[in-house]
Amino acid sequence: MTTPPRQLRQAFFFVLTLFVGGMVAITAYTLWRLRSDAVANGLEVSAMHTRVFEELLTQNLQTTELIAANILAREASTPDTSHIEASFDAILRRTPFLRSISLIDPNGGIVASSNPANLGKTVPTERFLPVAPHVPGSLRIGAPWVGRDFANGRPATATAPAAPDAPGFVPITQSMSNGLRTAGLLIAVNPDYFLNHVAQKLEPEEGTVKVLSYDGTLLISSDSGDRPGMSYREVVRRLRLAETESGRFEQTLDNGKAVLTAFRASRLYPIVVMTHMDRDFTLSHWQREAKVLLAIVIPTLLAIVILAAFFYHRQMQLAAQRSEVQRLQRVNATVFDFSAEGILITDLATRIISINASCTRITGYQPSEVIGRHLYDLLTDEGAVVCEENLPQLQTADEHGVPVNEAPIEVKLRCKDGKLIWTEILSTPEWDAYGALTGYHRICRNITERKQNEDKIRLAASVFTHASEGILIASSEGRIIDVNDAFCRITGFSREEALGKNPNILKSGRQGKAFYAAMWRELAANGHWHGEIWNRRKDGALLAEILTISAVRDPSGRVQQYVALFSDITPLKEHERELERIAHFDALTNLPNRVLLADRLHQAMSQEQRRGQKLAVVFVDLDGFKAVNDTFGHEAGDQLLIAVATRMKQALREGDTLARLGGDEFVAVLLDLDNAETSMPTLTRLLAAAAEPVHLGDIELQVSASLGVTFFPQAGEIDADQLLRQADQAMYQAKLAGKNRFHVFGTGYAASPMRASNTVS
Repeated sequence: MTTPPRQLRQAFFFVLTLFVGGMVAITAYTLWRLRSDAVANGLEVSAMHTRVFEELLTQNLQTTELIAANILAREASTPDTSHIEASFDAILRRTPFLRSISLIDPNGGIVASSNPANLGKTVPTERFLPVAPHVPGSLRIGAPWVGRDFANGRPATATAPAAPDAPGFVPITQSMSNGLRTAGLLIAVNPDYFLNHVAQKLEPEEGTVKVLSYDGTLLISSDSGDRPGMSYREVVRRLRLAETESGRFEQTLDNGKAVLTAFRASRLYPIVVMTHMDRDFTLSHWQREAKVLLAIVIPTLLAIVILAAFFYHRQMQLAAQRSEVQRLQRVNATVFDFSAEGILITDLATRIISINASCTRITGYQPSEVIGRHLYDLLTDEGAVVCEENLPQLQTADEHGVPVNEAPIEVKLRCKDGKLIWTEILSTPEWDAYGALTGYHRICRNITERKQNEDKIRLAASVFTHASEGILIASSEGRIIDVNDAFCRITGFSREEALGKNPNILKSGRQGKAFYAAMWRELAANGHWHGEIWNRRKDGALLAEILTISAVRDPSGRVQQYVALFSDITPLKEHERELERIAHFDALTNLPNRVLLADRLHQAMSQEQRRGQKLAVVFVDLDGFKAVNDTFGHEAGDQLLIAVATRMKQALREGDTLARLGGDEFVAVLLDLDNAETSMPTLTRLLAAAAEPVHLGDIELQVSASLGVTFFPQAGEIDADQLLRQADQAMYQAKLAGKNRFHVFGTGYAASPMRASNTVS
């Protein structure tokens, strides 16, 4: 019994809706689970950071407590403050997390300190936590201070907190009694030490860490917008530290940022560490996974829906065809002969009984040449196998004699002239009045052209999809029709983002209107354009391409589409720029080298001649640089050269050039001088910049410079090399005159920094 079209339609849409709904539900559940896992992992990471930071802070405070107890045990009864301060200095050199150590009297007055400026300063400690009981030997923590130390600092309060970028410290105190007197230590803890550890573990965009005292005062924060001394009393109250020492939860901060928060109270001290992980940053990996999943699921669902619709449409067509075949079985021989489709009638053994005129036209065989022959004789070996395998399906029919599993087969048929053609054969069994199978009614169609087109489409699709070059297809109006995977990989734009857009979304702005006008002129004239172009990726990065654009025209010559094929040559361009930099700049100081200096000097000489002004060539040689290398090593010498080169470059005016010839020799070119005296301030600044001390750790290095100066133009004709030699000779005269001075070539004039204001004769 044939399924009515209405029932078939209802069943099709029901199954399709059920499938699509199930896929959507599974995808939504998967995304929800992935997001929940990402949040849970984020909370776990936040708790891990909190635990690490709390242990670090507790260990440092515990170390401080032990140091304080040791000092008090040894020094509380010692009246010699110089001995105590020397002990403080020795401890500070080993404890970078401490800023200063001071001995205080019972009233909080500083009587001895590692920082002499603190002496006489009174620091009230009665509100340090814990406030009570004041048990000697216990470590107590106060509110943060603004400043480098107690001498120049002030306590930060909720009403007057520290500025976000202001230096500060956290004071702690500890007292001890030896039976005769009670001594107290006041220690300034350096919060930067803790924040440096935080920065090594946690990037600012990932999250922030806060350290709060039990009264809600902000002691330390890695958030650049926080101000130490601010009150978070309500935040600490909600943590319920009396009931739990640690926890984790999601929350939205007052500034609207959603965070994953973990907190942990110190096991020894009245402080709590809180870590806020940025939820958006934590979920960024989930968002990428979600995009990938949706990028797979959505096209897949669309493809399935399209294929199902096509299959449904095809099945409806086949149902109509089967109905037509049944009708044709009842028509007379005239209809059989005039059918536009090839028809073969075979017996149970698939021997040909009859063919119509269309079958003769398709195969080239006359009826007399094929009647009695086996159908398989006209097919290839593969086609015969397919036809044989199809027979069992044809032998199962409903009450009307229609095959239950009837479907066309596609096989290759050998024509009379030996040519192979693709045919689609739809076979229908013939039944007699008693329901016995008597033979088969077969309709044959030539589908060679369709198969060839399908092969071409598959080949084109394969090339389009798997090409390593980016491919963009645009309409004649300039809208993107399609892009391949390589386009998306190279440009960063997804296919959905690119479709419908103008290709100028890639435009970098590095080429002007004239460039694009010439491109379109050549494209219109020749139908193609090839060249290098600078575009821009989605993230804004520049993209160098080798681009070929071809116009696709219809038979009438009108442009239908444009196809652009491009390759990414950005690494090659970057390599070229790097080679250019290496060829023209000094590797150590990044100043122009001898090659670039020569080019700039030639240009400057031509420029000054046109303008009627002077330029000065200054040969700079550092005094005492060899001694630095011999004493402190080449690494220190390199750092000295970098520092001195930077200062000398800053001493020049805009437009002047400073180049390094090698070793400790430099050349400066001073432009646009009205006369020789105009260069004197710049020469003085060069000498001062070279003589300024350079600090490398605990080492202070200092050199000076001897300058040789010559000017251009001169009375006679002179080239750039001669100018350099003149400046070199003048420099040696400055060396002979005592160094740390400049000498003007040909004048006998030399000046130290003290004489820089003298006039050159």
